[in-house]
Amino acid sequence: MKCRVSMVALVAVAVAATNGGDFWSNWDTRQVCHPRVHVSPSTATGLQRAVQAASHVRVAGAGHSFSPIVLTEHTLVTLDKYTDVVAFDADTITVQAGRPLYAVNDYLAAHGRALPNLGAVAIQTAAGATQTGTHGTGNTGCLSDNIVGMDLVVANGTLVNLGPGHDLFDAARVGMGVLGAVSTLTFRHVPLWTMEEITFTLPLATFQLHRAALLAVTVTVVLRVNTTMPITSGCWGNVFTTVPATPAPFNWTNWPDDTKACVDHSYKVLGRDGKNNTNLFTEMELMLPVDSDAAALADMLALHANLAPRHDPNVMPGHVPLFLGFRYVEPDNLWLSPFYQRRTVVVSTIVYHHGEYEGEIDRYHRRMQAVLTKYKARPHTGKANYFTATDMAAVYPKFHEFVALQRAVDPHGKFLNKYMRRLLVLPTSATTLTTTMSTWTYEIGYVAMAAGGCMVLLVGGATRQAAASRGYQRL
Repeated sequence: MKCRVSMVALVAVAVAATNGGDFWSNWDTRQVCHPRVHVSPSTATGLQRAVQAASHVRVAGAGHSFSPIVLTEHTLVTLDKYTDVVAFDADTITVQAGRPLYAVNDYLAAHGRALPNLGAVAIQTAAGATQTGTHGTGNTGCLSDNIVGMDLVVANGTLVNLGPGHDLFDAARVGMGVLGAVSTLTFRHVPLWTMEEITFTLPLATFQLHRAALLAVTVTVVLRVNTTMPITSGCWGNVFTTVPATPAPFNWTNWPDDTKACVDHSYKVLGRDGKNNTNLFTEMELMLPVDSDAAALADMLALHANLAPRHDPNVMPGHVPLFLGFRYVEPDNLWLSPFYQRRTVVVSTIVYHHGEYEGEIDRYHRRMQAVLTKYKARPHTGKANYFTATDMAAVYPKFHEFVALQRAVDPHGKFLNKYMRRLLVLPTSATTLTTTMSTWTYEIGYVAMAAGGCMVLLVGGATRQAAASRGYQRL
């Protein structure tokens, strides 16, 4: 592994910070905290010093997570001043952690390049999106699977450069901010291409009849097709045609009557323009094995039917609109990625609201998790969920290895907030971790400092004392 380690001295004026009385809220207004210290570094050194100085710390991206993943009463780091493009070449782009995805897209498009896939929203920061396994749909993996290098600031302020071939890299690409603060990310990119988006409505029975074929290439019933057609109206101008360039499927004579289509560059078809829209919503996503999609669809339709009276404007004035979507993601080998080693159907539910309907949001999402748990569902940890560490251990094969690695690089839990403890700390964690660490083959805990170079050692328990005696510094 290529390694670069940077240590910084702790100085009081290292970063711009506010102390006391601060306020932070996520986008849907349901997650709020009052950190004692709020730091906005503009350099890697500033980020290192912020982490080194903190007793407990969380890092916020764009605030688009719906879970309490950011919340802290201690030090909050925000990255709005840490957004530069660090490097660009024919195959990769390196960006600072706070760069929004839409700004990554704009930079790449100006060079005729694009990310291989995107989610529906591009407001997230590069680090925030990838730390929670943000994804699109289709025959690609999540955004984190496109990371080929990263710089990570671990708990003592050390900056470590990570690349393929080592456990910390595979764990930290979907690290939820508990293995360290991401400093930079290097993504692979591909030639910019053109897509056609085709939106239409089908009767439910027709959809179910053609479900397997439709879901192979659609988001709900929004068809997105690679094309060589010239860009005409564009997908961000709300000017659509009713006659798609792509032929109708399934031997249909024509597309459905309400069909609308647009042709544009890939990133404008896969994601929306600019900032968040003004319609507040709260989202939950559960990831299931792809073979469960038909049964899960039937279960979710039954759940919706049961809930329908409370969401029908004719029955409940000021009703709470619901959304249900299915998306598909290829497997990866990232330890706590919800797509770890299985092709996945993502069941996405959205409750639209205006900062109200708190009880209804909770009721719906709890019912959804209860319905889908039997399919070995995994959560999107940046979205609403009610998982515990016991639940996580049951569905993530690498859960115990991840927890042991987290304890090795952050032995005092500097990056753990209440939510992260709920997800990662088992009721018997003290006994479990002692046993795990005594047999841990790939403990990352010592950095060898030498003139002209460095190395991160992967040492077993039997060699820890020997490593310490050679002058390695404990992280």
